[in-house]
Amino acid sequence: MNSERQTRQEKIDLQLGRAGWAVGSRRLVEKFICLAHLDNFPWPDTTEKQQTTIEAAAQAVLYARTKHPTSTIADLYDPLTMPPELVRAHQVLDRAVDAAYGKTAFNTEA
Repeated sequence: MNSERQTRQEKIDLQLGRAGWAVGSRRLVEKFICLAHLDNFPWPDTTEKQQTTIEAAAQAVLYARTKHPTSTIADLYDPLTMPPELVRAHQVLDRAVDAAYGKTAFNTEA
């Protein structure tokens, strides 16, 4: 189980660009920003079902973006023109993440 969870985390790391530094890459700064942001955010202990639900919801967000290949991120996330399927995908992801956190307060400071 621990090995399976580690493999799952490695897969998520790769998808989020947290796999490591690419020497000579122009995305080096973007990867650093991604690492600095994500690694400092407290993440709850989740069940296998919660992980699967969150992963599926995150993939749905990415899939909704692919339906608009000519749109920039700014276009996709403009509140006035955001595609309805992307809005729905984010709502599902938000609910899945909220469920993982539950109603407990944070005990630590980031």
